[in-house]
Amino acid sequence: MKYLSPTTFIKYLNCPHQVKLLKIDKVVDEDLVREQTMAMATGTAVDIMIKGACNHRIKVAEELDRAIEKKNKAAILLAKELYECYEKGPLIELKKEGIGYTAAEMEIEIEWTDFPLCQLEDCHSGVLNDGDPCPLCKNINAPKYKSTLMGLPDLVLTDGTVVDWKAQGMFGKGRKPMDGYCRCYVYGGAKAFHGKNSGSSPKGDDDVPMELINKDWAIQIYLYSRLLGHHPGKKLRCGIENICVDSDNTVYIASFRNPISSTFQLDIEKKFHLAWIALTTGTTEPPFAS
Repeated sequence: MKYLSPTTFIKYLNCPHQVKLLKIDKVVDEDLVREQTMAMATGTAVDIMIKGACNHRIKVAEELDRAIEKKNKAAILLAKELYECYEKGPLIELKKEGIGYTAAEMEIEIEWTDFPLCQLEDCHSGVLNDGDPCPLCKNINAPKYKSTLMGLPDLVLTDGTVVDWKAQGMFGKGRKPMDGYCRCYVYGGAKAFHGKNSGSSPKGDDDVPMELINKDWAIQIYLYSRLLGHHPGKKLRCGIENICVDSDNTVYIASFRNPISSTFQLDIEKKFHLAWIALTTGTTEPPFAS
């Protein structure tokens, strides 16, 4: 096993009793190996098109040809319709926030020391907000971990927020966005942008934590942020652009900018390292309570 990705880790958390060994970078258990469906292909195609609009160095046609399987090429047509909706308003709003860069696939070793809860408020796992070692934690003999993380963040804003696109509801019963977004565009019939705010502010300072809205999204963005140098427990904002197609073909595009709590970050950090140990040593039993 060379690395553990956010996607595989989330699968491990959601069905630990089914997970077998990981060989190199593929999950052996057939329950965790999925063929590319039309819905998956559509989401992938939308991702590529939007990233191409954010980074003109990306060759969209080539990426689509590489990423979309031959049997699913028709998904590109639906993706273009969804992209045209995104381009009308959400993409403009995203650019106003400040597009930093689209990241490349990364593989790094992440290290972490499991210090007990510190009395200093600005201490996060033995590191202060200014980056210096915590004077209360530095002499504590706490467990140390090192694991290999691999991932491909979609986009990083100029303030460091990692943004990921999620397309849902295609070829199914339909989907509407969950509450918690800071803005939502609606396309279909006589509907237009309604500017609804369902509990989030654009900066995400006092919002409902993302892990209470969608735990898997919070895990993914947290681990992507770790790839980019985030220290566990420090202030972190999650960026999600959620494209939903409802059963009546109404398209909703909701933007989430919610924090990920320090407590949740530290819990996921520890579970990630324990999962790495279990999978690299051949353990099939979950190393922690589900």
